[in-house]
Parts: sequence; C-alpha cells; structure tokens
Amino acid sequence: MKLYYYPLSPYCQKVQIALYEKAVPHTPVFLYPGDPEQRAQLQKLTPLTKVPLAILDNGWKLPESTTIIEYLETHAGGPRLIPEDPDLARQTRFHDRLGDLYVTESLGTIVRDGDARRVASARERLDTILTGLNNHLANRPWVMGEAFTLADCSVIPALLQHREAHPLAKFEHVVAYLARAIERPSVARVRREVEAFAAKAAS
Repeated sequence: MKLYYYPLSPYCQKVQIALYEKAVPHTPVFLYPGDPEQRAQLQKLTPLTKVPLAILDNGWKLPESTTIIEYLETHAGGPRLIPEDPDLARQTRFHDRLGDLYVTESLGTIVRDGDARRVASARERLDTILTGLNNHLANRPWVMGEAFTLADCSVIPALLQHREAHPLAKFEHVVAYLARAIERPSVARVRREVEAFAAKAAS
C-alpha cells in the first residue's frame, strides 16, 4: 500500500497513527497539495486533490482519513481501533466525527483564516467541544476508555499540531490526555516525523 500524505496535515497524521498502531507495512509518498506541480500529480490520482490518499497494491484508491482507517480495521491485523460491540463502535465513530469536524476544522480556521469573525466563531466552537471532551476524559485515559481507538487517532493530531494556537490550560483533563498521547509510541513517532520535516523546511 502507498500512502500519499503531507506531514503537517492532521488528517494525514491521523492515518499514520493508525498505521503505526497496527504495524501495517506501507510506502509513504510525499505530496503537498499547496504546490502547483505536486497538486497536478495528486489530481491525476484523485479528482478530490486531497491527502491522505491510500492506493492499495491492486490499484484500489482510498481517499479520506476515516475511510482508510475503516479499511485497515477490516483488512489489517493489529489492535482494533473500532470496537466490535455495535454501540461502542457507533460511539467511537461519533467521536471521530467530532474530532474531524469540530476540533481539526476549528483549529484549521484559527490557524489559517484571516477573517476575525470566523476565527472568533471557531474559537467559541472549539471551547464548547473541549469543555465536553475535558469532562469526558475526567475518569478515562482515552476517549473510549481503556482502549486507544479511531477516536483518539482523530482528536490527538490537531491538538498537538496547533496546541499553541488556542489556550488549553483550563482543560486540565485534555492537557493530561495529550501528555499521555505524546508518550504513546505511534503518536511519538508521528510527532518526531513532523518535527523533522518542520526543521528541514525551516532550514
């Protein structure tokens, strides 16, 4: 399997964490959609022109981070990231959606959008979600309890990537959660790769 990705994308990091959790062999291929030439290459692979994009050995293409992880859950070994219990699976997918649509997207707006009103709205939305997440994490190590799941793959990357962009100190359980996350081998490996890429880009 080839994974087309950009190291600074939280959605790509989400998939990388899952791949490392499951120890899935894959070939990473760097493509930055913001570069015109690389975007043209990506457009030949998918009309969505988005990463992450996984291409299986048989040529089948899997766009979107959650779709890729859902495929891994069915076709790869390693620890489960979506519980077998239907109710727990539904809850995990719900938290995955919260992570993508309210945490990652809100932080993306805060970091990249120059419109003050949209940024203020994103901060308010993020604070609402983080308040709920903080309460949720008060008595559990991971979003779904003892098991590290798709929900954590979704929530962790953007919060670590952009933790300087929005105050987190008042969310003590979220802060403790991120401290645990950084110690997890899959997350630590992704963070090392991100930091190495950022250092190289800055030099």
